[in-house]
Amino acid sequence: MQMAPKNQLPAKRKTTASSSGVLNQSMPLPQNPDRTRFTSSKHFDRFLKLIKGTWHDKVFRIDPSEPYAHLLKMLTDRKWHKLLSPPTQIDSDIVKEFYANDMPNCDKKDMDARFSYTTFVRGKTILFDQDTINAYLGEPLTLPTVPTLCEYGINEEDNDWDHAKIVRDILLSGKRYKKGKGDESTTASYAGMTLEAAFIFKFLVHNVWPKSHVSTTPKVVTPLIWHICKGGEVDVARIISRELKHVALSGLTHKATKLSFPGFIMGLVQSQGVQIAGPFNETIVGPIDDKFLKGLAKTVAESLSNPSSSIPHPEPEIPESDIPHQDFPQ
Repeated sequence: MQMAPKNQLPAKRKTTASSSGVLNQSMPLPQNPDRTRFTSSKHFDRFLKLIKGTWHDKVFRIDPSEPYAHLLKMLTDRKWHKLLSPPTQIDSDIVKEFYANDMPNCDKKDMDARFSYTTFVRGKTILFDQDTINAYLGEPLTLPTVPTLCEYGINEEDNDWDHAKIVRDILLSGKRYKKGKGDESTTASYAGMTLEAAFIFKFLVHNVWPKSHVSTTPKVVTPLIWHICKGGEVDVARIISRELKHVALSGLTHKATKLSFPGFIMGLVQSQGVQIAGPFNETIVGPIDDKFLKGLAKTVAESLSNPSSSIPHPEPEIPESDIPHQDFPQ
């Protein structure tokens, strides 16, 4: 009887198309830890247990000469071009390796403190700390040595926000935060936002601070929407690095989430020397384009002309009922 090689890689399986238009090309799981892919048996086990499915970034394909150029300009002026155009061909095993290998090799109670913002993909050590991500994005923001936080980060740490002003600025006339348990204001509805705020919400919910519940945003995130709309300074690399950590530890220290940032991760690992030739088993579809924004502008206008109506804004192609809820960290 011949023994299987220790570093046996998974073989290809037939490609099928899902109802959402995303290619699903399942790969059989490797039988043994492949030391070119996993730093330990513990990380290989983590790979096997990671939640199936990814929450895709969005491609923002907006014509700069069309009526919605001012929306695009809010983001391109910040030099966030790479975030607007993530790679669309995804190898989901690469994404899973990224999240499996960045788990600290320690007890769960120590993982947060020992998290190193370092992972391992196809034989390469990959960094995803704030500075590395900022460099990958093309240095969109250079901060002084002191303070180390941007304007948004300083206000976030101090929780120094005027929510009455935020409501007036980013929600349509007559709209307010929704109430939760204890009669506390908890969320803002996407359908009640101004065109600018709704556009920024779409960008954040997929490409910066992901969550799969797309009809509302927690109150903790509305200051970021407001701050971007107002042109305030935002260190987006810090937020993305924090969220990558949040997803990496999900299911270990809190409720499991979908694997976010697949397009961003594909670009990040390639920028650090990982060669990816496929097979690609997922494709990012459904761009935010002028057609989408035209529909969004129409519903905002209808809401303004009839404040008592509850006309929903256009939603993504994936039905919410098919996606488990993913809360923002508090």
